[in-house]
Amino acid sequence: MKRVSMSKAPAASRHVVLVCLLAVLGLTACERKKPVEEPPAGAATTVSAEIALPSTPVEVKLKGQGCGDRCAEFEADWLGFPGQPALDAALLRLIDAPAGNADVAGVIRQMGQRFMTEAAEAGEPWQQDIEAELKTGVGQVSVIQVTVYTFTGGAHGMTSITPVNWDRQLGRQLALTDIILPGRADAFWAEARKAHQAWAHSRDNSGALAAGWPFATTALFALRKDGLELQYQPYEIGPYSEGAPDIRIDYARLRDVLKPEYLPAR
Repeated sequence: MKRVSMSKAPAASRHVVLVCLLAVLGLTACERKKPVEEPPAGAATTVSAEIALPSTPVEVKLKGQGCGDRCAEFEADWLGFPGQPALDAALLRLIDAPAGNADVAGVIRQMGQRFMTEAAEAGEPWQQDIEAELKTGVGQVSVIQVTVYTFTGGAHGMTSITPVNWDRQLGRQLALTDIILPGRADAFWAEARKAHQAWAHSRDNSGALAAGWPFATTALFALRKDGLELQYQPYEIGPYSEGAPDIRIDYARLRDVLKPEYLPAR
């Protein structure tokens, strides 16, 4: 096949090629000039939990031996956070883990062995499950949810859920007083009461909840991407059948209540 050089190509062909090149360059220029949408100043942006706060899984499973179907069990599905000793310590305090050891896996195993020893001394099939789960928060906040189930006899075990809001920039756990604007605490709890009322009305036993389980404040919360969740333990705002309930408040109701850095972009 004879190759045709651009210099000797027919005039019409050169015209077509020139038009195409100009069109491509025009599109490229348009793409470069396309404005980039940015969130409002001061608003928080969401970053995936795993990228924002890298973690290492810690798994421990212990079971009694020679006890038939009455064996005690301990199971942990935990997380360690490399380079974040303050966060590791904060989480371990929530489960009464042995202090003074920087080895998270070692601490969890020691805790499990202590539980199994106590169960053996009691001669009972006790059970304990602990879990730390990393969830996506808002902006500079990562949420780690700690769940503990313990059965040491009686009609049933007990489950507790404790969220930890970790400010990655400040390097510490947040309290409600850290995220609410000065002078807006009353407004926050007013919105919380409305959210509680909506939650109670949505339950199958709404009549019993309204009659015997009034609203209560809590220090536990989670800055989740879809709203602020107030966390409660069993029996705090409902019977055991309600478990450990959480009540969500939409961020739209908290725009003039929370500090801007703890709100998602509109």
